[in-house]
Amino acid sequence: MGNSNSSSLQQETPKRYKTTEKVSVCRTETTTGSHRFEIHNYSLTKGGGHDKYILSKIFSVGGHDWAVRVYLDGARKEDSEYLSVYLQFESKSGEAKTDFSISLLELTTGKTVLKKKSATTTTFNSTKSVSGFSQFLKRDIFEASNCLKEDFFTIICQVTVIKEPHTYITKFPAASAPINTYYEIGHDLLLSETGADITCEAEGECFPAHKCILALRSPVFNAQLFGAMKDEKQDKIKISNVRAPIFKAMLFFIYTGLLPDHVEGAEAAQHLLVAADRYGMQTLRRACEERLSQQLDVVNVGTTLALAEQHNLTRLKSDCLHYLSFSEVFFSALGTEGFAHLAKACPDILKEISNMHDRKKPKPLLKE
Repeated sequence: MGNSNSSSLQQETPKRYKTTEKVSVCRTETTTGSHRFEIHNYSLTKGGGHDKYILSKIFSVGGHDWAVRVYLDGARKEDSEYLSVYLQFESKSGEAKTDFSISLLELTTGKTVLKKKSATTTTFNSTKSVSGFSQFLKRDIFEASNCLKEDFFTIICQVTVIKEPHTYITKFPAASAPINTYYEIGHDLLLSETGADITCEAEGECFPAHKCILALRSPVFNAQLFGAMKDEKQDKIKISNVRAPIFKAMLFFIYTGLLPDHVEGAEAAQHLLVAADRYGMQTLRRACEERLSQQLDVVNVGTTLALAEQHNLTRLKSDCLHYLSFSEVFFSALGTEGFAHLAKACPDILKEISNMHDRKKPKPLLKE
């Protein structure tokens, strides 16, 4: 009878067949890189005539060498009232199919402005080695802008090299469109609350969650929920010292790995970073650090620098100090509430910045 059941089970088990179908996939890959060309002593360099240019150091993107060529008095006679800026192909052989853009750095905000893109994809080679913008920006407009301060300005060139398509064979068909599966699953799980087995309470607001996901993303939650002192019957965690909107943003990151859209302002990112530190979430900490670095301005640089010092954020601290090395930014920030907070919380750093400006050594706004 045992043999009969065994035979029956074997008959009911569906056979697995190996597929012999293969798929041919064609992909076109790209490589993108950028270069900052910092030009000092502008007033001493201009005036050489429309046939004179300055050239950046050579940089590499996509296996090819490049340089930025700048004519401060225009590339041609008819361009004499303009800055002319070009991308120059420096490789000795081969060719590169390329999209590129050239922009200026707005020195008081640290943001790129006047971004001009190549109208079409350009193929660079030995016969066509230069492409760009003969009338990039009128010189009088440029000289009156915040892109030129203390006789210094920065050009940013972004280069995307398009490689030749290549075809290969795979046993599995490629997905029709890439999706962030982790985000979709996590986001759906967070919204649906399916299987939630713990409630997190912050400022009286309750957030259903899953113990295993919280523990996976935070060592603090892991200790609370699965450590030696865990309470088997625990179904609620009290979240202290974290505002409800900030905890909601943290929970969103725990489930999706992304910062939510509403964490746009520096203040929200600062609070979220503190929460990330408290719960040992290094990935969230790095994401907040990057967001704060991107959002630096004269209003928030003081509080951001104080936060960086207090939480040992070396990269963010370096970005803040570099931003403040520009005298107009420093003196504009001095009168803000954020700088008053910095002076009280980190007086040694303020002294360091003041000494730097006393020496009056001009420095670029941002690191490469």
